[in-house]
Amino acid sequence: MSALRRLGVALLALLLALSILPTAWAQAAVVVAVSQVTSDGFPTVVANATLVDASGRPILGLGPQNFEILEDNKPVASFKVGTAVDSKEPLNVALAIDVSGSMENRPILDAKAAANTFVQGLGPADKAAIISFAEKATVVQPFTERKDELSRAIASLNAIGDTALYDAVVLSSRTFGKSGRRILVLLSDGEDTISKAQLVDALSAMQAIQVPVFTVGVGPKVDRRTLDALAVGTGGIALYAPASADLVTAYRNIADQLRNQYVLTFSSQVRPDNQRHSLVVRAKVGGAQAEARSTFVAVSVPPEITLVAPKEGETVRGKVPVEVQAKGAGKIAKVEALAAGMLVGSSEQEPFTLQWDTSQLAGGHHTLTVTVTDSLGNRASKQVTVAVEPPAKPTPVPPTPTATSAARPPAPSNGNPESLIYGLLGLSAVLMMGLVVVRARRRQLVHKVPMRKVVPDKKCPTCGRPLKKGEACPVCRAEDDKIVRRRVLELGGLPPDDESQEDKP
Repeated sequence: MSALRRLGVALLALLLALSILPTAWAQAAVVVAVSQVTSDGFPTVVANATLVDASGRPILGLGPQNFEILEDNKPVASFKVGTAVDSKEPLNVALAIDVSGSMENRPILDAKAAANTFVQGLGPADKAAIISFAEKATVVQPFTERKDELSRAIASLNAIGDTALYDAVVLSSRTFGKSGRRILVLLSDGEDTISKAQLVDALSAMQAIQVPVFTVGVGPKVDRRTLDALAVGTGGIALYAPASADLVTAYRNIADQLRNQYVLTFSSQVRPDNQRHSLVVRAKVGGAQAEARSTFVAVSVPPEITLVAPKEGETVRGKVPVEVQAKGAGKIAKVEALAAGMLVGSSEQEPFTLQWDTSQLAGGHHTLTVTVTDSLGNRASKQVTVAVEPPAKPTPVPPTPTATSAARPPAPSNGNPESLIYGLLGLSAVLMMGLVVVRARRRQLVHKVPMRKVVPDKKCPTCGRPLKKGEACPVCRAEDDKIVRRRVLELGGLPPDDESQEDKP
């Protein structure tokens, strides 16, 4: 960041602090501060607001009628008001304690007693960290819920050296996690004298993680402008103790404020654009009123998708049902599925079930992409890869035998069942053709024998056997049958009949 930009941001922060001082700090009957705003579950926005009187004590028992909320300068019609006690959200508090030379003797002893009292008042789920700063800032004890370890870290503090206040704020910003209510309580008795960082760096570090700074100034030489700027610029509250003996009261007030913070919850009407939007919280108590400004991010929360079917790695074939379950920040408006760059189908009503025809796809692995869009414009996609079986091939039909194929019987099957079947079919065809030939031959023989009247001296022209009227020679007919049978067997590749089995006339 350039030096000119640093100076501009620093001046802006100081002007902001000074512009709020007349209504927020200087003899105000009511002070309100928005310490933390979360919008992770957008469109739901949650703001933690601290409301105290002129002495720093929390104002209790307020309801929706005492508050007004504006987002982007538009009133929020409906919101809920609860307390931090009701939410049961744990605290994460970093205690940054000035241990410079000006704090030696009585001030450091009172500071350690006040810090230890604060730690002992934390809940069982709350965590704290101890940071000291003099010539440099040091993490004495990282975040822990162990109160004995926190007490030992506090007891080890000794006062000596200069005051690296800004460095302490920057270092503290790096110790926080991302969950729970997070607060930095900063104690100092003077101004920064040796930090490498500047006020703008300290403000930017805390604003980036949205953690408020509750400042405690002690003694007559405290730098009020710096402590006020840190508190106002981050949504915290500045408290002052005239003497170190008043530190216990100041820390107790902060503990009470944190326990009695108001939790304001509303449903935002802005679009989820991942941009920052302004937030104003106004409080009215009796005839007094105050307001605090903050921002929130309209987070684009993607819908949650459960792909019921098909499953990852599943083997599919033909028409496959695609079953989708989805929920989002808004109502689910559309579900569509794509595969191989082509639209499988879409649905705008529950149940979201589509049909995927895989018969046109080549066998192998294919990826199905399901995209869900809700009414707020949030989108999310999920993919599943399946194994697609190719379409089944039709069963081949054996060719119908023809006269030409019947004349040539198939080769031996060598034990193959299909070859054996085809061989039998061919043999049957040969035998049928043989019978046809035999019958035709018989007809020819009958017609070749002259149909004469029976004359005693007439005989068969071939064998000389006497014939009756209209009778064909049975001896010659039997001989013809044997010739035909022998020819048929030769054509079928079969051995000839035994000569002893010849038909007798």
